Amino acid sequence: MLTSGASLVVEVLEQTFTSNIPINNKRLLVSMELFAAARLEATERARFVGLVSALEPLAEQKKFEYPDLKKIVKDTLNKVQDSLDLPDDIKRSLEGSIRNLTRESVSHAIKRLITTHLTEDKMALEILEEAYTIRSKILHEGAFYPDLGDKSNKIEDVLRRLYSAIVGYELRYPAITYTNND
Repeated sequence: MLTSGASLVVEVLEQTFTSNIPINNKRLLVSMELFAAARLEATERARFVGLVSALEPLAEQKKFEYPDLKKIVKDTLNKVQDSLDLPDDIKRSLEGSIRNLTRESVSHAIKRLITTHLTEDKMALEILEEAYTIRSKILHEGAFYPDLGDKSNKIEDVLRRLYSAIVGYELRYPAITYTNND
């Protein structure tokens, strides 16, 4: 686990931002800002939610380019718009959701991100899938988890390795290898 203080995390991010490594990826910078901010949170739940949220800017959702899907979405939109029973505000809400069916989900984009950049790390995907589920339960149900500190440390480690792989910057401190027993 990364046991160093927030000042070291900020120092490493500052070195990355001011280095000669060309970082033209705005999504990466947003993610790193969320990561640094999460490390400064006062509560473990806020830290955990912030760390998991740092993944989302990196997970660029691809559009599906299937003619059948486009037709299904268009037909469904037309049915909603033509409905006489649905109030206009419900129609607008449904229309946005239906249009989103033409692109991959955030969770699928995160899986693709991890398998692309951390190809050798099978546990990273499991750690992040579990974390994303827990984050949703915390935000949508107010759930409480007693071991968020350990989970946050694992997420931090995966994010560090992910950033390292994306920018080609060697980690200052080696990453931890997790097993199913951790």
